[in-house]
Amino acid sequence: MVIYVVIALVAIAVLWGAYRSLGGAASRPVASSALLGAAQDAARGAASDLASALQRSTELAVEPGALPDVARSIRRQLEGCSQMLERVEPGDVPDAQLSARAQLATALDDLSWAARLCENASFVKNSGMQRAVAELRSHAELCLGEADAALQSATPEEVHRSA
Repeated sequence: MVIYVVIALVAIAVLWGAYRSLGGAASRPVASSALLGAAQDAARGAASDLASALQRSTELAVEPGALPDVARSIRRQLEGCSQMLERVEPGDVPDAQLSARAQLATALDDLSWAARLCENASFVKNSGMQRAVAELRSHAELCLGEADAALQSATPEEVHRSA
């Protein structure tokens, strides 16, 4: 009988511990300005990685199959940035941040398509695809610059209100 009581007490303690560790309150929402800044930093990093991968692909020392693998990795990073950006609710942010969100979404889409084109095995030999990637990257840089300007123009009151 004592064994059953001990087992029941241990089971209750384990269940209580699981409830306390897993059943806690939801985490606090992240401020939209922090999400936008993190998405922008990640997008700039991915754009830089794509540029350096394209630069390396033109050098003779690079193995032939390296660019598609690197481009696939960069595209996955960009998809993660897009998911981060989707956490920013458009109705909860001021106009300047809303503009930055739209510009970042466009830049991420452009960079994602550029990386997707680079994944193609015929990219290195196809000048049309290379021009398309150059145009997509150029437009993405323009959008990232406009997003940066929009985030810089957000007043501290707007940023505080969206937090």
